[in-house]
Amino acid sequence: MAEGKIFLKENRDRIEKKYREQVMGLPQAFADIDKKLAECTDEVALACKYLYAFMPYSDIGNYAFEVFLDYAENGVHLWKENSGVAELPEEIFLNYVLFHRVNEEEIAPCRTFFRREIGERTEGMSFREAALEVNYWCAQEATYHCTDDRTLSALAVYRRGNGRCGEESVFTVNALRSVGVPAVRYMHQSGLIVMTIMPGWKSGVMEAGIFWEPVSRRRS
Repeated sequence: MAEGKIFLKENRDRIEKKYREQVMGLPQAFADIDKKLAECTDEVALACKYLYAFMPYSDIGNYAFEVFLDYAENGVHLWKENSGVAELPEEIFLNYVLFHRVNEEEIAPCRTFFRREIGERTEGMSFREAALEVNYWCAQEATYHCTDDRTLSALAVYRRGNGRCGEESVFTVNALRSVGVPAVRYMHQSGLIVMTIMPGWKSGVMEAGIFWEPVSRRRS
């Protein structure tokens, strides 16, 4: 871990400003949230503020503070305990490790649970190695099943043991992010895939890493 590195130093002011704008727009909704933030550590509170600053308004109204606290606490844990995560550019960490939403899925606290389930398997691995290991774990835990229901949360897919293509991609992205592997769901010409965002920049453009087809496609 990078000694003496201040959590989200580069983005702290931007997060605080955007969060206050949200509070001004929805003062009643944020009254209780501010009280709960005051009970958190400075790092966890800032991570929560980032989530609230950039989440859809519907998430603020539909989900309890404790749901987002799980994502914030897990993100801070990774930043403190994983040297690779601590060395990520802050924008990558914020958008592809910390952020709670992948698509339009239901949101449930899952990151800490997934990290505890997968963490020992990925401990000491590079991002590439960890991404492969998480992909294998996801393949073991959830199979393809076609449904027309609203997109389940990643935790619901895990507990049910199956999901449709979009649900499997949400599950995989959350599992990757839970252990600090930056990831995003991506629509490819061959269908939905999960893309890991590996550290490093080239000509101002983020370098993409490994591409995965969903478990359902690999098993067909």
